[in-house]
Amino acid sequence: MVVALDGNQLTTKLGNQQALPIFPQSETMFFLKAVDAQIEFPKDDGSGKASQLTLHQNGRDMTGQRMDDAEAKKITDAAAAFAKRLKDQTPAAGSVEAANKMIRDLFNGKPDEAMLSAGTPIHQQLARLQSEVAGFGAIEKIAFQGVGPGGADIYSVKSAKGAWEFRIWLTADGKVEQANTRPVQ
Repeated sequence: MVVALDGNQLTTKLGNQQALPIFPQSETMFFLKAVDAQIEFPKDDGSGKASQLTLHQNGRDMTGQRMDDAEAKKITDAAAAFAKRLKDQTPAAGSVEAANKMIRDLFNGKPDEAMLSAGTPIHQQLARLQSEVAGFGAIEKIAFQGVGPGGADIYSVKSAKGAWEFRIWLTADGKVEQANTRPVQ
């Protein structure tokens, strides 16, 4: 969750959701108008800054520790870069090359382990992806189509047995995190 000051308005943004304004209820408690939730910033002894926040929503209390400024900047910069990429519909750096190689490697039955991110869902998806891609027939054309709201780069693929869609998610270091396919009618 990112808490920021936008002009004179304090906002909160959870993951890829849009930023929402929060309003003071007390010195340490804030509320949202868009959803039934409250955010508490308990006073920290000494520094005057809250060292954590607690989100009160749906009968649950979820606590998060304050990040240091460098870590917070990295996250907000990445979120801003994704928002721009989504707005402009531009592929992630290295995505075109990774998608083309991944699709061709899957079709040939030889996925390149060096391009896969360790410990991510792609490792569980490989067997299914290989089977699906092989079933589509020889690949004729791969073209970038856009960026999905969940962060995937979307490619249209024309193959001998029809058209299909390939979605790929890359990690910050350009490795494949996950991918999926679906036929297009």
